[in-house]
This record gives sequence, C-alpha cells and structure tokens, in this order.
Amino acid sequence: MRLITFALLMFLSTAVPAQSPAAEADTPLKRAEAALLAVREEQQAVYQQFQMIQALRQLEMQNATSASSPVYVPEGQIPNYDDVARARNEQQNRLKSYA
Repeated sequence: MRLITFALLMFLSTAVPAQSPAAEADTPLKRAEAALLAVREEQQAVYQQFQMIQALRQLEMQNATSASSPVYVPEGQIPNYDDVARARNEQQNRLKSYA
C-alpha cells in the first residue's frame, strides 16, 4: 500500500510542471498584449463613432440644402413661419453639435 501511495505521489509531482523563469517573463508580455488589444478596441469604437457622426452631419447638410420644407405640412396648406424657423434653428444646432 505504501508503495502504491509513494508511486502515486511521484507521478503527481511529475505531472504538475514547475513554473520556469520563461513563464514568469511571459506575464508582462501578456499584460502588454492585453493592454494593446484594449487600446485597439477603443480606437475602433472611436472611429466607428466618428463615421456615424460624419454620416449624420452629411445627411443634415443634404437636408439643409434641399428645397423641401424641414417641417411636415399636409398638401395644400402653408407652413407656419415659426415652425419652419424653429426647425431650421434646431437643424443648425445639430450641425454645430456634430462639428
């Protein structure tokens, strides 16, 4: 019985590898790689936000240059000046916020 226990302990001690100095050197490298990956993901998110804002700004500029009224008015009716002026001011404020 002692022989089996001793053999089992010897087998388990060889099965668990000791940490080598090379494995300890990998931890700063792995931390640096993880930090670099986080920076890349953040950079990608910021660039995607930039693209969305750029698309919104282009759409607002297209709407600002179009001849159509910025306020919905049923056919055959004249738009209210105050509503049109308010809508244009809101559109200009959106353009400024996108800049």
